[in-house]
Amino acid sequence: MASHIMSSQCVVAARRRRFFAWPASLCALFLLTVARAAEPTPPAITSQTGDLSVYEGDRVTLGVVATGTVPLNYLWSKDGTNLITLTNASITFTAVTTNDAGMYLVVVSNAVGTATSQPARLTVLPNVARILVDLEDQNVVEGAFAAVGVTVNGAPPLYYFWYKDGVYLTNVFGPSILFAPVALTNAGAYQVVVTNSLGAATSRVATVTVKPNTPRQLRTLALEFPDAASLRVPVEFAAQGDENALGFSVRFNAGRLIEPEAAFTDAARELLPQATFVVDESEAAQGRLGFQVNLPPGLTMPTQTFRLVDLYFQVPDANWYQVGLAFTSQPVPLVATDATNSPLPVLDFIQPMFTAAPLPARPDPQTGLFLQRLTLVNPGAIRMDGVDVLIRGLTSDSLGKPIQLYNASGSTNGVPFVYYGPLLPGAVAELTAEYYVPDRRTPPTPDFEPRIVPTRRYVASGGQVFAITTARFTNGVFILDFQTLEGREYFIQYVNELNSQAWQTAVPGILGTGSRVQWVDRGPPKTQSPPTGQTSRFYRGMLMP
Repeated sequence: MASHIMSSQCVVAARRRRFFAWPASLCALFLLTVARAAEPTPPAITSQTGDLSVYEGDRVTLGVVATGTVPLNYLWSKDGTNLITLTNASITFTAVTTNDAGMYLVVVSNAVGTATSQPARLTVLPNVARILVDLEDQNVVEGAFAAVGVTVNGAPPLYYFWYKDGVYLTNVFGPSILFAPVALTNAGAYQVVVTNSLGAATSRVATVTVKPNTPRQLRTLALEFPDAASLRVPVEFAAQGDENALGFSVRFNAGRLIEPEAAFTDAARELLPQATFVVDESEAAQGRLGFQVNLPPGLTMPTQTFRLVDLYFQVPDANWYQVGLAFTSQPVPLVATDATNSPLPVLDFIQPMFTAAPLPARPDPQTGLFLQRLTLVNPGAIRMDGVDVLIRGLTSDSLGKPIQLYNASGSTNGVPFVYYGPLLPGAVAELTAEYYVPDRRTPPTPDFEPRIVPTRRYVASGGQVFAITTARFTNGVFILDFQTLEGREYFIQYVNELNSQAWQTAVPGILGTGSRVQWVDRGPPKTQSPPTGQTSRFYRGMLMP
């Protein structure tokens, strides 16, 4: 081989018995590199785990990265005692315990040397309750699904103590609160304290903000009568914060409402000081007024509900309620646009007119209930499928017992209502609200809110039909009397023509007391129409399963 290296060429055998000649200088470099690569190197530790503080039960890994001629051997020790079964570059505790705490190091060796890591102290803390992922602020829309919660660890059992606005919540016991769906009343500041037998952890305070789920709406408010011969129609707009422009028109019955005038309110001008306001009266004689609001490019309305326009009319006719109000697109199209001039959806509707007669000082001697006459009017040009009159403000009597809406058609978010529908254009509906007051002398002080709703159909089926044999008509009402079973639910059904068999269900139902009960038909909202003025009315009972 030496003679080949010193010669001007060296010969290298290749496949198929062919030989190639390399220059001597390249051949020498190749042989020298091979000789150097073959020399063994001792171990060297290039990185390692440092001191660790962990909680009991955590998964923990200690390890090193070493170089050197293989094979490399690893010998771990803890507090000076060799751990002969641990022979890898790392050791893992899937659920570390306090017995695993100590000082660890590893000796890495091969045929030509050794390397020793720096000692690494493993501290194992008691498995106290602790928060791994804290509460976060939430900004949600009413009606959506939302949750606030923490991710925790710690020795079981774990206990959760939730607070809202500093008040302890007695009905929440887990790591999270689910709002399904979220309501306006869920807004507030939330905090949770997590405890176990070893300690406690307190979360940050998270704020839950609930934005009302008010769609972009254009609607009339309650009609106002400045005097006996004039009518004011307020128009309100619920903006969602992205409207750059809004246009709409209002149609009215020019035969009933004369001398129309309109103006944007001071509140609207103060809220939108940079806007341009235009009233189009070109078609007022035909019963149409147009309105346009434009903001400069790039600006939008705030998220706010505000009174936008007031319309004024003279009313020469007592039938003011047949005014035929409606939103329309002539002369100004009904549309809202954003800052890019893209159209935005707008819901529009005419609100029903509502009045409530004063409550009497004493309850009705026949039933012991306080009775209040309510009046609904549809001043629009479109049929209203149904109207809920929400009744709030029912507090307690002098005995501290709750005052109840006795003839409630149902409830919305805990607020009782009476229902009527449909309400045709120009129609007037009279309803009676019945209040049960235990002390029989504390007059209720209700607040009312009429809402347009889809048609409600109340159907009682699957029950046992029975005849009602005791009934009398007095003072314009029908009074039925029948025996009940305690705790069982009953419904009254009625028809005005016996051969029609189109029985309608009166609401609400009756809960049996085990004795005889009286049921009184005064008309809406229990029944669709009052019994007076009917040629006949037939009743039957239905005992529900």
